[in-house]
Amino acid sequence: MNFKKPSRKAWNLLRKIDPNTKRKHIAVKIKADHFANRIIELSRAKVDKNATKNIKKELKELKKNGEMRTNFANDFTEHEIQTAIQAIKTGKAAGFDEVHPEFLKHCGLKTRQWLAVFFTNMLCSGKFPKQFKTKVLAILKPGKPDNDVKSYRPISLLSVNYKVFERLIYNRIAETFNFIPGWSQESEDLYKEYQETNDNLGADELLSSLSKTRSEKWIKTVEGMNFKKSSRKAWNLLRKIDSNTKRKHIAVKIKADHFASRIIELSRAKVDKNATKNIKKELKELKKNGEMRTNFANDFTEPEIQTAIQAIKTGKAAGFDEVHPEFLKHCGLKTHQWLAAFFTNILCSGKFPKQFKKTKVLAILKPEKPDNDVKSYQYPY
Repeated sequence: MNFKKPSRKAWNLLRKIDPNTKRKHIAVKIKADHFANRIIELSRAKVDKNATKNIKKELKELKKNGEMRTNFANDFTEHEIQTAIQAIKTGKAAGFDEVHPEFLKHCGLKTRQWLAVFFTNMLCSGKFPKQFKTKVLAILKPGKPDNDVKSYRPISLLSVNYKVFERLIYNRIAETFNFIPGWSQESEDLYKEYQETNDNLGADELLSSLSKTRSEKWIKTVEGMNFKKSSRKAWNLLRKIDSNTKRKHIAVKIKADHFASRIIELSRAKVDKNATKNIKKELKELKKNGEMRTNFANDFTEPEIQTAIQAIKTGKAAGFDEVHPEFLKHCGLKTHQWLAAFFTNILCSGKFPKQFKKTKVLAILKPEKPDNDVKSYQYPY
């Protein structure tokens, strides 16, 4: 690229690298040795020698008695590499090897295959490249006086490739976690009762128990936070709830009864009685002459549940049962197995829990529409 000429491609790249074109060079008034001494001072963490000794001893015993090669030590696949890369955040600074996250995000099949062999070799040998052990220390000044070394905060910029390797290890270990949000002893008892009776009422009670436990945990979490103080935990939670911190409260100018009338008006679909009658008649004949149990009525399997959950979009609002997509995305093997039995029972019995038949209706203002007209709103379920 030649930045001397007015090249759109070149200058677009420059803006992506640093959108702040008015950035000024700031002369640092502190010597590099002072920064180095400060970093050494901060990095002197207290070490419990006895605990370290015991951990090393236990690790030695585990290595001695462990299997020669478990599933955790299998060769990494191209699919695992792709999944790990997708989890890496973009827009982050590169480490000592100067590999940016965007390089890996836009790499092709051959690169992913090469990375699979590369990380497998690291896993088996236990040896890491020097670049993975070297880090860049970037000094940031969070609005403090620039003549005091204590005003600066050191941040370690690690290799992005090393972060991908960490994600690969985590993804393999995470598959063994059997975590169910809100699971308690009461839930365990209800689950055992459901396995014995296969009663849908027991399933309803179990779902209600999980919702109640999650609600209590949420209330306890929020009540224990003080947003008046500079609490990282509190403000991180606030950002997760709503990343748009400048959102304004909009007063709705329409009464709730008008929304209800509009929903009833929209839901009055025209019905062809003759067509409905013929469909019911044909369905009755199909049931009468059909097989007792076809492949479509086979029990659901755990891989089917996992595939279906992966297809669900995240970031969506919960329904009446207050189960968010993220809860299912991060559930474990036991939850998948329970859901397989649960949905199989629904398929065979034809009966649905009450929570499945109830919906939440939201009134959302359409873009660039007047907020004083009930027809300007859409009603997602």
